[in-house]
Amino acid sequence: MIFAKAEYEFSYNHEEWINVEKPNLDISAQINEILEITDTDIGIFKSIRNELRAAIDSLLKDDGILVIPTTAYLPPKLGAKEMLSEDYQIRSFSLLSIASLSGCCQVTIPLGHYDKRPVSVSFIARHGGSLSAGYCTDHLCISSRAG
Repeated sequence: MIFAKAEYEFSYNHEEWINVEKPNLDISAQINEILEITDTDIGIFKSIRNELRAAIDSLLKDDGILVIPTTAYLPPKLGAKEMLSEDYQIRSFSLLSIASLSGCCQVTIPLGHYDKRPVSVSFIARHGGSLSAGYCTDHLCISSRAG
């Protein structure tokens, strides 16, 4: 569902450019499949987005920021073949999809490495609250340089 929605939005937002430029994209076969998405599918995408957005808005109120790990699972070590697996890709998108599906702003900040594994944290602001996430990350970066 996540990928179908993202692919639909890409196709919808860039349809004119795709038709004019006819770019040689690896995803061109997927774009053709997207064109087969029905109005019912689009309605479901919008309904899911609206419900998730309302839940996040209710949770975060006007100026709240949701701070979460970027991935729900321990990432593989840098360069590990597991990073290329479909299972890893699906798992790694589980928390990233919160902002993607809801249309909320998400900022991800890499923190470094632990045991050769990348570590990062994500900030999610309510829809229309992208300045809050940007302010928060700017403030965090300034504070970390000062400390």
